Amino acid sequence: MVRYISLILFIGLVFWSCEDNGEC
Repeated sequence: MVRYISLILFIGLVFWSCEDNGEC
């Protein structure tokens, strides 16, 4: 369960950074 939540947070962080950089 904890691993699953960590994975979602990691992917969300990467996607958020990608949006901020405008390189999606």
